[in-house]
Order: sequence, then C-alpha cells, then structure tokens
Amino acid sequence: MRVTALVRTRNAKRDLSNLISDLRRQEGVDLSILIVDNCSDDGTLELARELADTVIQISDQEWSWGRALNMGVANVHDENDFVLVVSSDVRMFETRCVAELADSFHGHPLLGAVYPRQVPRKNAPLLEIGRLRSQFPTRHIGFQVNKDQGKFDSTGAAVSIVMSNSCGLYRLKALREIPFREKIPAEEGPWAEEATANGWHFYYNGSISVAHSHKEPANRSIIRKFEFEKEYRRRKGSSHWPPHLLWGVKALAKETLSRMTAARRLKDVPWQKKFSGLVEIFPIAVWVAIVLIGLRCGFELSDLRKKFW
Repeated sequence: MRVTALVRTRNAKRDLSNLISDLRRQEGVDLSILIVDNCSDDGTLELARELADTVIQISDQEWSWGRALNMGVANVHDENDFVLVVSSDVRMFETRCVAELADSFHGHPLLGAVYPRQVPRKNAPLLEIGRLRSQFPTRHIGFQVNKDQGKFDSTGAAVSIVMSNSCGLYRLKALREIPFREKIPAEEGPWAEEATANGWHFYYNGSISVAHSHKEPANRSIIRKFEFEKEYRRRKGSSHWPPHLLWGVKALAKETLSRMTAARRLKDVPWQKKFSGLVEIFPIAVWVAIVLIGLRCGFELSDLRKKFW
C-alpha cells in the first residue's frame, strides 16, 4: 500500500520533528511525506526539506486550509493509493496505525475515507478532553448520513460524514474527483457532504488512536465556532444571521455549559484543571458585559465589535 502523508505547517518545528519521527516508524505501508509550508520562519521549512520527501511553499496571499490541501494533493503521484491528511501536532505511538487504517479499505471500493480515534495530548484544556472523549468513542462506530436511502455496507456499518483532517486517511481517487473547498475555515465537513452525495462512504475506526488536541484559549474557540456557524448558514442559504451580541451571549452560555458538563463527567481529571477550565471563560463574560453596557449607553454595535471582538 502506497500512502502519502500530507502535512500543513506554519512555525511548527518542534511538533513536526516528532510527527515525522512517528511517520517514519510506521510499518506495513510504503509511506512518503509531503509538507505544505506557509511562510514559516522558525526553522520549520529547513527541517521539512531535510526530513520530508517533498516540500511545497504557499504564500499568505494564496493560503487557506483547503487550498493548501489541494496543492498537496496535486503533487501526489498517481500510483499512490491513499493520502493521509495529518496535523503537525499529532502523535502516532502505534507503529501500525496507518497500515490498520488502510486495511479498512479492503473489500470496500466506495470507501472514501476513514479516521481514527483522537485522544488528548498531555496538558490538554479541560473542554478538549471532554470533547475528544465524547466525539471519539473507544468502540468501532459508524454514523448514518442518509436515513432515507439507508446506505449501509455488507458488514452493517453505517456511512459517516464526520471527518477530521487532524488525522484522516483518504482514497486518492476520491480526492482527485472532489477537491476541498478553499474559502471556508473547516474544509473536511463540506467535502465529506459533497463526496457522500457522489456515492462515497466514510467510517470511524475507534480501535485505532492518535494523540491530538487543541490548546486554543476560550476566546479563540468561540471565534472559531462563529466562523463555522457563519459558513454553515451561508451554505444553507439562510438570510437570517443573529446580531453579533446575541450570538456572543449564546456562544458564551454554550461554552460555559460544555465546560461544566465536561468537568462533571471527567472524574479522573484533577479538580485544579477543572477549576482553571471554568475560570478561563471569565474574560469572555467581561467582554459580553462591556458590550451590554455599551449598548445601554448608546454606542454603535459595529464600533464595539471592532474594539472588543
């Protein structure tokens, strides 16, 4: 099995070194490494040229998550079978991780992609630990996406469009047929929807795991959710978009509830981490209070958004 590992980087020297080491230890596959670098200035580019098989550069003007992947896929040799899209901060401690993911494709010609379980890395934020444990269960599971047609394969596993480009193994033929959208912040979801509409299937294999988690602060997490929601409404043709303030209050409430739920469920997490995870949202609450006071005093919402968002 021939696999190209496609990695997007920007100032990720330390993480990239670990990932490449993990990829080189993979057994049972003929694996090459392709790096798409976005203007790194911390030595990432030099390290990539030393350790990877192919390195492509993309400028800030060209860059988007989807465009970087499409550039990488365009440089994958046609004789390759699969493309492993993987983040630079992923760790693969199992030496047959990629090979076992590739084995999932045997006997399933319409299987477009498969993704493994993600477990939190050391010092992952509280909400990330809870999110990963709920989104990536230990059992092998599939998700049905078309209840009308009931698309199931011969094994009874349901098709899934819940993809993650933090780590996902794609069939090259599917990527050649359907490129990633280049103007959206989360390219894997829309790509999977389009691919599913064209007959491809997707699976989640919970028996294989990689270590990965985001370390972004609460404000960045809320902004990212805002970007996803805005793109989702745009694709659905929704003309209604809630005012910035109302959405901010709603997002803050959901974030608080998520963190409290995670703190309650994660019994093996020290109480200090639970407490710090809840305290982290206080600056966002202060921002909401400032906006409410500003509106009460008659300031323009657009001015407040520029100052505090």
